[in-house]
Amino acid sequence: QAAHLPAMESSPMSMMGIAASAKGSGSGIASGKSGKSVKSGKSAKLRSLTGVYQAIDTEDGSPQDLSIFCNEDICDVTLKDSRFSTCDKIDQDTNGGVGIAKGIPQGSIGNFTIDLYCLEQDETVIDFSKGPTTTLQGDIEILPEGGLRRTGPRFFYAKTTVPEIKDATSKVFDVNDRSVNINGDFRGIDLNDGSIQSLRFVCTLHSCDIELYDTSFSTCKDLVGQSFYTGVGVAKNVLRDSLDNFDIDLYCMGKEDREIDYDRDPDQILTGNLVLDRDGILHRTGPGFSYIKQSPKENDDTYSV
Repeated sequence: QAAHLPAMESSPMSMMGIAASAKGSGSGIASGKSGKSVKSGKSAKLRSLTGVYQAIDTEDGSPQDLSIFCNEDICDVTLKDSRFSTCDKIDQDTNGGVGIAKGIPQGSIGNFTIDLYCLEQDETVIDFSKGPTTTLQGDIEILPEGGLRRTGPRFFYAKTTVPEIKDATSKVFDVNDRSVNINGDFRGIDLNDGSIQSLRFVCTLHSCDIELYDTSFSTCKDLVGQSFYTGVGVAKNVLRDSLDNFDIDLYCMGKEDREIDYDRDPDQILTGNLVLDRDGILHRTGPGFSYIKQSPKENDDTYSV
C-alpha cells in the first residue's frame, strides 16, 4: 500500500511514524491509583519494553494493540484500536485510525502524548498532511509482573510478542544470513490506515514461503471496489539469501468471490524487501512498516522445515 507519511530520515526507528512530543524529561513517575508507584526510567532499564501489547478498551469493549520500539533509550509508540470511539465522538463518519508517538525518552514513558489520526469515511488511507485529529495521553505505567497500564484510561496491556526481543543490540544482523531463524509469525501495524498486519514465514536453508495478512487491505478496496477489504499477499520460493529484494503477490477477494483464484494474475505486486533490525524485528523498506515476532516463543531449532 502506498505510504502517505511525511518525509523522514531513513533509519529503522524513523519508520514508525510521526513525531509526538514528550511532556517532560528525566526519570518520570508512572503511578496508578492503587498499588506501588513504579519509576518508569528505572523499570525501563530492568527489562525490554520493545514488543506488541494487547488490551481490551474497557470503555467500549474493543481490542487495542500497543506497539513499542526502543533503541538507545528512545522509543516509538503506535496505538491501534479496532474502533477508536474517540474518533467516533469527533465525527461519527470516521473509520478507525492510528495513534503515533515518536522519539519518546524511556525515562519519560510515564508522561507523553500520542497523536491520533482518524480515518475519514471517504478515505482508504490516512492523510497525515492534515495533522492529528486529536491527542491522547500515552502515560505508561510499567507493572512489575511484565504488563503495562496506560494510567489515563486505566487499560491493562499484556505482551504478546517473543519476550527475548531486546530494546537495542550492538550486533549487526543480516536478513539474508541463513543461520538466522525467521520462521514464525511477525505482527505489525499498517500506518496507512491503522490496520493490523501479519507476516508469516516458513523457511528452509534454500528458500522461504511468505504470507502477508491485513485485517483491512485498503488496497483491495481501491483495486476491486469491495467493501470488506479482504485479500492476502503471497510470495513462494523466495531464495533465503534474497529477502532484502523480493515481491509479494496481492490477491483480493472480488464482490462475487467465495475463494481466491490463485491461477489468475495477482491484483497488485507489493514490495516485500526486508531489513532485520535485530533478532525478532523486521522492517519492510517499501511502506516503512515494522513487525515484531509473535510466535513461536520457544527455543526451536534453527530450521523447522
